[in-house]
Amino acid sequence: MKTKKIITAVSALALALSALPMNASAVDGFATFEEFEADLFARFDSGEQPYDADLDGDFDLDDPMAVLSYYAVFMMGSDGVYSENPDISEEVFNNVRDNFDLDKNGQTDANDAVYLLRYYYYGYKALEIGDVDGDGTITASDASEVLSFYADVQTGEKLGFEVQSDMKYLGDVNSDDTTDATDASDILAIYAENMTKE
Repeated sequence: MKTKKIITAVSALALALSALPMNASAVDGFATFEEFEADLFARFDSGEQPYDADLDGDFDLDDPMAVLSYYAVFMMGSDGVYSENPDISEEVFNNVRDNFDLDKNGQTDANDAVYLLRYYYYGYKALEIGDVDGDGTITASDASEVLSFYADVQTGEKLGFEVQSDMKYLGDVNSDDTTDATDASDILAIYAENMTKE
């Protein structure tokens, strides 16, 4: 149970970290974060860098969660050595430890989960900001989902990692680190503009 609370806390940390501006000082050897990210995406796309952290054969939001689970166990004092844990198998633990220090800073941590999340949304899925339902088109339905999310947040509704991630990476259209009614309005403006182009 203690591990689940730590994973929840680390998940929240990863989402908070993803809101921070990425800059060159965060990633050694690259002049800008964009250069680092382009290099990382190219390594993922070529197969040089694996992205199936949980070893289930699929790339989905469970993979960044596997990185966060590893980090939570590591933060509990594992020192990189697996100990029996219901939240992460030894095989997944070792895979994450050995393959997911994406920024090559010597530690697989929450930043690496954020990089994996960014690849999931912007590289692998190639989704456009504003397309929160992931159907390939920005529509009024996306704006409606943002408004529902905003209402849930305002009323204290507990939201899962996937919903929070989707809204962070796809719903924050104006990049103010808050997904709210302003973003829904911006999505409707994009939708209207796209409709006039057709």
